[in-house]
Formats: sequence, structure tokens, C-alpha cells
Amino acid sequence: MTQVPRIRQTREPRLITRCVVEFERLDDHVVAESEDLSRRGVFVRTDALLPVGAVTELQIALPGQLEFRVIARVAHLLSPAAARALGRHVGMGFEFLETNSDGRQALVDYLDDLLEELTPAPQPG
Repeated sequence: MTQVPRIRQTREPRLITRCVVEFERLDDHVVAESEDLSRRGVFVRTDALLPVGAVTELQIALPGQLEFRVIARVAHLLSPAAARALGRHVGMGFEFLETNSDGRQALVDYLDDLLEELTPAPQPG
């Protein structure tokens, strides 16, 4: 039997980081904390859940007083029951959306530079 090669998808590099993420929910200003951050999105620890598909503006404050405003869509939720079952925190995964603003691109550029600094150089074989 011939074995079919499988394409292995690599996951987007994620930074495990705690930074302040702010957004609006039902006329309330929510201040939460990130769990991880990538070029494509952020997982936010919060009980103030939005529905999947909701679009909102996030203000992300990184160490060193860097702040980015990005438009994001709720891609998935981790409800209290699911979080307990998985031993994780309640929260939402946001996907950054393409917009005409500079916020998303500035954040992506910052993360690219940071990931390059953190990635070890290849070792000679």
C-alpha cells in the first residue's frame, strides 16, 4: 500500500504573555489580560464574553508602554464549563481583521521583530 504524504501545517508562533487588553461590552469598559498573542490574534482571559463573530476594537498594552489599537473578531469562546474541563481560563480568542488603520500592521511588525529576537539562531550541523 502506498503511503500518501501528509502536509503538516505549522501553527502560527505565539507569545505567552500577560498584557492588558481593553474592549467594550454592552456599554461597559472591560479591562482584561491576554494569555497568548500572535500575528493573527490574541486569547483574552475574561468572564465578560462577547458572542462568536462579534467585531470590536481592542486596545492592547504591551510591556514598555507600547499600545496598539486593532479591530478584531471573536473567533472562539472558552466557556466556564469548557475551561474547567480543560484546566484553562475562561476567555475569548480574537482574530485580528484587516483594516485601513495602522494599528494591526504596527502590532504585526512589532511581533515579527520580537519573534526574530527570541528565535535561537540555527546551530551548525
